[in-house]
Amino acid sequence: MKQRTRRVLFFTLSVLVGLAVGVTYGWVVNPVQYTNTPPDSLRIDYQTDIFLMAAELYENEGDITLALSRLDFLGERSLPEMMRQTILFAEEHQYTTADIQLLENLAAAVELTPLDSE
Repeated sequence: MKQRTRRVLFFTLSVLVGLAVGVTYGWVVNPVQYTNTPPDSLRIDYQTDIFLMAAELYENEGDITLALSRLDFLGERSLPEMMRQTILFAEEHQYTTADIQLLENLAAAVELTPLDSE
């Protein structure tokens, strides 16, 4: 019985020491440092939420220029294409009908608005 108790104690101690060393290394010695991470690298669910927030604000304010400026930081990809992807995501993941309608209203406004060509 003593041999088994020692093994269990050694195993538990080893796991705790390994966990402590791993956490210390990951959080103190070599933590992850994000630099210049573009917003368009967000997962599609987060991008959809950003578009939905912009769509809600657009619905209340009615200012397409302001809505476009809010979405401008998401990257250089085609805004209408990103809108289509977010609407498809919202439909596939059962967002409410009202939310999908807000996204569609913003998408329609974006497609009707001439974008500045540089």
